[in-house]
This record gives sequence, C-alpha cells and structure tokens, in this order.
Amino acid sequence: MHLGNPENSVPTVVFDAFTKKVVKALALYWCENPYACDTAEGIRQWWLSPAEAVSIERVNRALAWLRDRGLVERLLPADGRERFRRANGADTELRLLAQADEPGEVQSRESH
Repeated sequence: MHLGNPENSVPTVVFDAFTKKVVKALALYWCENPYACDTAEGIRQWWLSPAEAVSIERVNRALAWLRDRGLVERLLPADGRERFRRANGADTELRLLAQADEPGEVQSRESH
C-alpha cells in the first residue's frame, strides 16, 4: 500500500489464483506487444480470452498488483479514460511473470 500521494494509493490487492492467471496473461501480452496501451475495459475485452470471462474487477486487481510493483504505468489522457501500459524497463520482470508458475513469487524491481 502506498502512503502519501492519494493518486498513487492502491488498496491491498486480493491476489487469488484467478487474479494470478490474469497477471500472467497481461505479462505475456505485454511481452508480445511491448507498446500496447489500453483502458481496463479494453484490456478485458481484447487482450484476454473470452472463454475465461474475466470480470473488470479482476482486471483492475491485476493492474493494481502490477502497478504496485512498478511494472505497469497508468496514464490519464485528456479524455479522462485511464489507460495502462508497460512501465519502461519492466521487460525482464514481465517475462519472468509470463513464464512463472506462481506470478506472486517473482520479485519486482522495487524489491531489488
């Protein structure tokens, strides 16, 4: 949990097995599409398998977990619809997450 700037505050993320699958899928997507950037709804609709029927809440949990570790950036363009993209220099960590059996056990840049 971040303290201080409310814009960067992230509530404690419930990191259950399904959210781990979403984190892994997003990490893989960003490895294959390093310049991809979209809204949470766009990510849910276009980046994830429709067969999984991932809720927007799960996507937001996964994005919060990735942001909390400095792997994903949130952009707030003029239209007010927040978008997410891979953080600069996050290649190695995202690749490890995409390949990990347990994404929650991969160390992030902040813990080095």
